[in-house]
Amino acid sequence: MLDAWVRYSVCFYNTLLGINHSFLQGGESTIASLAQFEMNRENVRLGQDWAAKNSLHHSIAANLCRRFAVLEILDLRQPFNERQQWLRLGYDASIRLNDAQGKADALAKLGVVFARMGNLDKAINFYQEALEIYIRIPDPLGESNELGNVGLAYAAKGNILGAIQYYEKAYALDRQIGDRRGEGADLGNLGNAYYYLGDFQTAIRYNEQHLEIAREIGDLQGEGEALGSLGIALDALGENEQALEKHHAYLDLAKKLGDRRGEATALGNIGVSLANLGRLEDALPYYMSQLEIATDILDLRRQASAMGNLGNLYKNLGRLELAASNYQHQLALIRTVGDRRSEGLALYNLALCHGLQGDQALCVELGEQALTIITEINDPAQEKVRENLRNWKSIVGTVDHAG
Repeated sequence: MLDAWVRYSVCFYNTLLGINHSFLQGGESTIASLAQFEMNRENVRLGQDWAAKNSLHHSIAANLCRRFAVLEILDLRQPFNERQQWLRLGYDASIRLNDAQGKADALAKLGVVFARMGNLDKAINFYQEALEIYIRIPDPLGESNELGNVGLAYAAKGNILGAIQYYEKAYALDRQIGDRRGEGADLGNLGNAYYYLGDFQTAIRYNEQHLEIAREIGDLQGEGEALGSLGIALDALGENEQALEKHHAYLDLAKKLGDRRGEATALGNIGVSLANLGRLEDALPYYMSQLEIATDILDLRRQASAMGNLGNLYKNLGRLELAASNYQHQLALIRTVGDRRSEGLALYNLALCHGLQGDQALCVELGEQALTIITEINDPAQEKVRENLRNWKSIVGTVDHAG
């Protein structure tokens, strides 16, 4: 019976490996592979389940358990709890096999899971541990991926300049090894970093390069992310109609891929563009859909983003109590995630609400907390916050929220 299960599990793994290879080819191959995965999902689960249960006693099972866990298509298709479980099992199997590559691959992907769940400190620990192994093996591709991942986590925590250093190292390495997909991702990351520094034209230039590479190699997920980032930068420049087109294109691609995280992001971005165009009521259902998806997939960062968007909307509609409630919920989620930039901006927006409600003492208290954080991370919004904080004791009026 054991021999039969070995054959079945190897067969299921090879099927998944073929599907994963098709997934990585890009373009229509990616779409076709996702449909194939859904048809084979139960067999894949059975194969991995057998491998995990027998990995303590059989090297073939341990090897299958390690290999099942790290296939890229699962990053898009597995819920966080199952993804984490498979990766931990794969990591344990790699230890038993004395497989450094398997350990690093599992650690790297565990970092991605925890980053998406909002635990950035834990994600960085996983990334750094994987990076050390990749350098030691050596594995330049794994190394460049982890440099980029550490940069993403640094950026999410508000350390934009530190993130740029990691992105530039990753880009140089990807250019050296000829990894076009990696190059595109690095350029997109650099674009987003410069957006946060307030240099929107540089952000657009980098994201346009990312978009060009993604389309060249058929990377649909990268194409969608580049479109979304371009839309955000265009919004910042007041080109809201163009931004709206980019965000809708991103939404279409995310739905096509079944990428619920991307879908939530695109929905929120569409809402922001509509709000910037003065279409506040039209923006509301997009924000609510963003929150619904983010809550469903347990994505704390996107939940916090949706709460912030709703807070901005309700404040602009004059519904200050509802706005303050959403900002407060956003703040609680952000503090769980550890995103210093978003924490500072949420405190500032909450201060605005209380100031507009006439509670000047609380307004100033929250504004000082916001300024401390925003100055600490050298965010471009600091001058705006500092100026308003100077005036809040004597003048309380309508001030645009920080975005």
